Amino acid sequence: MPDGALDALLELMDREDRARALKILARSLCKDLAAQGFDERAMLVLASELVGEVTARLAAERVVAWSQRSMAPAANNEIASPGSAGARSNADALRSTIERRPRRA
Repeated sequence: MPDGALDALLELMDREDRARALKILARSLCKDLAAQGFDERAMLVLASELVGEVTARLAAERVVAWSQRSMAPAANNEIASPGSAGARSNADALRSTIERRPRRA
């Protein structure tokens, strides 16, 4: 087996195991919610809230990554400050991206 092939195979297996575990967790959660009297609409609200939480976390991570990139040393070895044009343009880009997204009801 070529170098790294075993690592790639193990990583693939880990991803497949995780995907399978998430499916089992989702089914189990749906069954438990139904047993507690929640209908499908309530389950969809829960799913929507989960997506919203994950989206918010990803957006926050993106802001951190953008701010770190904008604060990287410039070509003349100066460090950009958080209030610099680079940092402001990243924040403006994120704001415009969020504003352009259609809002869910």
